[in-house]
Amino acid sequence: MHAFKLGFSVRKGRTLYHDNEKKNIRLKDFYCSKQGFKNNEPSGEVAYERADCKAMVRCNVSKDGEWKITKLVVDHNHDFVPPEQRHLLRSMRKVTEAKGGIIKLMVSAGIKVKNIWSYLGEEVGGYDKVGITMKDMHNYVYVEKMKSIEAGDAQSLVNELQNRQAQDSMFYYSVQLDQESRLTNVIH
Repeated sequence: MHAFKLGFSVRKGRTLYHDNEKKNIRLKDFYCSKQGFKNNEPSGEVAYERADCKAMVRCNVSKDGEWKITKLVVDHNHDFVPPEQRHLLRSMRKVTEAKGGIIKLMVSAGIKVKNIWSYLGEEVGGYDKVGITMKDMHNYVYVEKMKSIEAGDAQSLVNELQNRQAQDSMFYYSVQLDQESRLTNVIH
């Protein structure tokens, strides 16, 4: 909330653990999103420069789970986002469980994402109060659709395509899988 009120975005930084297997956090850093640089991996060149802001919060966590701020740098070396644009800050956008439920219900009813976006904007009194961008909503719908595709569904489709190819030598198909071997695209 502090970042939102001032007008900057936050990103997660370094994390150290008491126990790597159980992932019990020992130290956690949070940085201003304008800290550091983004490099192009292959060439090592800077793709774009940030303000290299040093604002940050470091928390130490006891084994009992008690969080304690051990380092706090509050000075920023850049301008803040004006109030009318703060809802667009990346660290402030989130599809809540309630919002996600509405989106899933409306998608399953056949309503297009742009129409859901319009509805949510009207419902809360403006797009700046929705809490997410339309792109966030598209990403959410895509991820939820990918979760709903079961292995059996994809295999049934591939089996059907193989049968059609066996019957027709001119029939061609291609499938694309994601990193978890889930079906993402089909061309026939």
